Amino acid sequence: MASRQISITLDEDLLQFLDQWGSNRSAAIAEAVRQWRDLQWQRQLAEAYADLDEAAIKPDDEGSRPDASQAALEAAALAPDQP
Repeated sequence: MASRQISITLDEDLLQFLDQWGSNRSAAIAEAVRQWRDLQWQRQLAEAYADLDEAAIKPDDEGSRPDASQAALEAAALAPDQP
């Protein structure tokens, strides 16, 4: 994937921490954002599964249960694009 140069502003203490633990600021920030993205994806997936569990316990008005294949498709739609 292509990279783009951007400008960011960090508090001085965060910048000092960043410099203490590595020599490549860009790589460290990119890794931090990747981990944050993955955490957000995991949270969305957990919420989707929690909703699915709740739906399985409480059938809808017609008394049907959620379709597992539909649930899998919905979970896949939440997945972040991977190269």
